Amino acid sequence: MLWKVSSNLIVVLDQERRLIHVNPAAQAFFLGEDPPARPEDAEDWTVRHLARRVHPSDVAEVGATLASLTGTDTLTLAPFRARDARGAWRWLEGRACRLDGPPAVGGIIITLNDVTDRAADAARTQAVMAIASVLSHAHGSQEITQVILKEVLRVMQASAGSVLLLDEGDQTLVMAGSVGYPEALKDPWRRFSVQLDTPATQALRTGEDLYLQAAGWAALFPHLPHRRGAAAAIPLQVDGRMLGVLTLTFAEDRSFSPADRAFIRSLADQCAQNLQRGQLLEQMKASQARLRKLTEHSADFTLVLTLAGTLTFTTDASLHLIGYTEDQLVGQNVLSFIHPDDVAFVKVALERTPQHPGIPITFRFRARAGHWLWLEAVGTDHTADPDIGGILVNARDVTRTITLLQDLAGREAAFRHLFEHNPLPMCVTDIETLEILAVNDAAVDRYGYTREEFLALNLVDLRPAEDTQQLRAALEAMKRQPSNVMQVRHRRKNGELMDIVVHARALTFADRAARLAVLEDVTEQRRSERALRSSERKFRLLAENAHAVIIARNVAEADTYISPSIDRLIGYPPGEVARTPLQHFVHPEDRAAFTAFCRQVASGAVTPAELELRLRHAAGHTIWAHLIVTAGYDAHGTLTDYQATVHDITHRKTADQDRQAQQDRDRLLLDVTAALEAQQPPERIARMVLERCVTLPGVDAGAYLTDAGRRGTWVTAGRTVPPLPRDLRRLWALGRADMPSAGPVTARMAPALQDGWRSVMTQPVMVDHELVGAFILLSADEDLATETVRLLRTVTERMAVAMERTRHVAQLQQSREETLRAMGVFLEYRDYETKGHIDRVVQLTEAFARALAFPATELDALRWGAYLHDTGKVAISDRLLLKPGPLTDDEFRVVQQHPTIGHDMLRAIPNLPATTLDVVMHHHERWDGTGYPHGLTGPAIPVGARLFALVDVFDALISARPYKRAWRVQEALAEIERTSGHHFDPDLAAQFLRLIREGWGAAADERA
Repeated sequence: MLWKVSSNLIVVLDQERRLIHVNPAAQAFFLGEDPPARPEDAEDWTVRHLARRVHPSDVAEVGATLASLTGTDTLTLAPFRARDARGAWRWLEGRACRLDGPPAVGGIIITLNDVTDRAADAARTQAVMAIASVLSHAHGSQEITQVILKEVLRVMQASAGSVLLLDEGDQTLVMAGSVGYPEALKDPWRRFSVQLDTPATQALRTGEDLYLQAAGWAALFPHLPHRRGAAAAIPLQVDGRMLGVLTLTFAEDRSFSPADRAFIRSLADQCAQNLQRGQLLEQMKASQARLRKLTEHSADFTLVLTLAGTLTFTTDASLHLIGYTEDQLVGQNVLSFIHPDDVAFVKVALERTPQHPGIPITFRFRARAGHWLWLEAVGTDHTADPDIGGILVNARDVTRTITLLQDLAGREAAFRHLFEHNPLPMCVTDIETLEILAVNDAAVDRYGYTREEFLALNLVDLRPAEDTQQLRAALEAMKRQPSNVMQVRHRRKNGELMDIVVHARALTFADRAARLAVLEDVTEQRRSERALRSSERKFRLLAENAHAVIIARNVAEADTYISPSIDRLIGYPPGEVARTPLQHFVHPEDRAAFTAFCRQVASGAVTPAELELRLRHAAGHTIWAHLIVTAGYDAHGTLTDYQATVHDITHRKTADQDRQAQQDRDRLLLDVTAALEAQQPPERIARMVLERCVTLPGVDAGAYLTDAGRRGTWVTAGRTVPPLPRDLRRLWALGRADMPSAGPVTARMAPALQDGWRSVMTQPVMVDHELVGAFILLSADEDLATETVRLLRTVTERMAVAMERTRHVAQLQQSREETLRAMGVFLEYRDYETKGHIDRVVQLTEAFARALAFPATELDALRWGAYLHDTGKVAISDRLLLKPGPLTDDEFRVVQQHPTIGHDMLRAIPNLPATTLDVVMHHHERWDGTGYPHGLTGPAIPVGARLFALVDVFDALISARPYKRAWRVQEALAEIERTSGHHFDPDLAAQFLRLIREGWGAAADERA
């Protein structure tokens, strides 16, 4: 009976922990007040697994407790959640014991109590404490939002929630944070207007908490989809200021107890207060960061001063502006940095700041770089403020502003000066009233009004009555344009009309919208134009009957007049010339010059301008013309019209070209003569002749062939020519005839020439009846001029004479060389033992001098000195020269005379170089002064003699003599090296040893 009437929930489980018995209280809790409609449903429920009714998070703990039961023990079940008949989770606790004894039971009996309210209170208290603890360390709005939402969802078992905050204008709700909502559901509500009809906006407008079950949602917000479950919208406000809304969504369609509502309200208040605190902290941090950046980057100048002017504080921006460091400023009196002219009034302003704060002053402050900055400063007294303790000075750099103002004042003065002294009349008028506001002296002089009379007029008074309507229309158009130019008529004081070109520009004058006008009097110009038009008909009559061609063009009207004589000049009628660009009739080589000439005329650089150029006649030939152009320009320097006269100067130009060509031929002949006199190589002279010939009329290309046509030099004119011949041997065949030829290209010549050549000239160069070269001249357009043929023949004859003379001179030089060698070899026949000595020393001397980079003239002199070095021995008897034994002192003194004797014999020979005589006289001198005949020392010995001494001694050492054997080369080199610095120049000796060791040693051994 107790089983049935007990308010406790009693549950009996079998060995498998399946539900086999429940009392009515448990049945009502789990199944509801109404039993299942069908008995089998109740029976089926009783056998379901208990775990299906326990919250998933608590299954493990409950299972572990039941599994630990042994024997008849009774265990306490800690609070756990179980789902009731309505689907809500309820907190249960109780006891469990095993009843294995009675076979009717044979399982576990569990007695449970519903402790949901007590658990909820505990959870709420725990949540409040946890939130308070966490929020005490949270700062940002997002962090505070997440803490509140997680705890509310945990305690209230809500499925999702969000915090929506008002933006700065209180017209939009912005999602500050959310938990549990899918992204697709959150996207439309991240930011939305407070005017929308939603639970959140309703709670915001009413300021009251809104709790809704499914039916209430459907009734109030049918336009918003809602699947199921309850919802809540709680306003977040602090001290009457609305911050936003806390929204919650629940899976079950539950009601809210007063305790639930009080708890949610409490958390909402905590959330609001902490959000306000977070916002204030964020604002403070942003303000601090902003202030710090403004201070760091501000261009303002901030100082704190004592009343005496001592600086106690400055900002980084101030230091950056004036260039000082903090140590250079703090503790200094600021007056010492101020311009001497400004110190007095700055000091007064500083002293008056406590009584008269905020009065701006402008003064100059010296920057670290030494220049002066203009500062505009305002001081306020903060001496009583412990954080400042002085006069706070805020200043800004106004240097640029003052400079601009000074410049503006200068510009205004310059403008006024320009206005007053301009030679053209000028006036300033009001755009609306047309009043004349100012005039210059030129306007007073030109119009005849006094200044006072002018200022009493307006523009209408200056115009003739018939032009008034035109003036109004023009002025309306001028209002839409900042500047314009127009032509009008003005009346002087005496009634005379003037043609005026008005150049006007808008400006502000005395705070009035005005227009500055420059009044250019063109009365005389217009009168001249009318006179010009009246004489135009006369001009046309003259032009049509003139021999020269006359061209007149009005650029603005694109009208061109060309006189009929153009047909006689170039064979084209005037109409065709007028329709065709003039460049078409100009010779291609003159078009660039003609284009530049046209640009010069258009720019107005020179007028009248003249140009000589070639024109192409309709018949195909070229004529020379002299072009004279006179141009007209408007006030802006733009070309308006021009008149051109074209004269045929072909005859004069042809005569000039013929004269110039003859001068070129004469100059070429003189240059060739000078080159021949200078004994330049024939190939160089030939190239010079060709380069000059191709500049003559009719000559397009030329060549000089040598070596039977195997070598040749081509030179062409600076223009396009036909292909040059490639087979030079065939050209040689044309030029090797004894007689020159000139004329058209014949069939016999064709194989040697490419197509396109019209005439050819061949001119052989004969030296001693031998063909040594041939000139070839080619022309593509015309026959070669007779003067050119005659010139080339004259040049060739002179070249032949010069080459023949050069050949004879070379023969003479060879004869002299052989004669000098014969004189040297002559002595060898007195002593056969020395045979070959002359040729050996000559060869070695020349090789040594070449290695030392001696010039060619010195090589010849040294070679001749080697030939003649022992010439003086002809005066020494054979008894001494051929004596097999040593000479006595007297005999040696006689032999020592042969250098002097040889020098005396040879110095009478004309043109014998000094180096040759030095070798003969001094080749026995020694570096240390022990030589003969003069005992010279060191550099006093001529270098040629020092060089030859090495060669002479070396050959003597490696050659056999009656009184000694021939030394080996290495022995001779060792001896030279040993006596270097005594007998020989040490520098030359070192180079001589290197020469012999690098190639001459083996050859010397063979000779020895």
